[in-house]
Amino acid sequence: MIYKVIGTALVTIILSLSLKKNMPEISALINLSGGLIISLLAINSAKDVIDNFFNFSTNLKVGSSIIVPALKVLGIGYLTEFCSSLASDTGNNFLSDKIILAGKIVILGFSISSIKNLLVMVLNLIQ
Repeated sequence: MIYKVIGTALVTIILSLSLKKNMPEISALINLSGGLIISLLAINSAKDVIDNFFNFSTNLKVGSSIIVPALKVLGIGYLTEFCSSLASDTGNNFLSDKIILAGKIVILGFSISSIKNLLVMVLNLIQ
């Protein structure tokens, strides 16, 4: 998968740079298309990661009370970073900073319930 990502990135960069002076609109479309293809490749690989998380939780008999919030936190983190990068790439650093702040607050909210569940599990193991 990484070879597809690197190949797509290299082709996108070369095409974009070669067309940037004469056809900046086409260059922007090429960048957008390359980014979309890479994002789709990454999303396609995310299924394997999620399956591994659930297999890991099943083997340890942890259950979904820990894994599902952890996956949500990871998803929020990745989406926040992606949106923040988009805002930053368009020159809107103020919006980028606010997106990151909002993502951190949402992650904190999910983390509190996960930490609570983890502490309950640890206390049950101790008793």
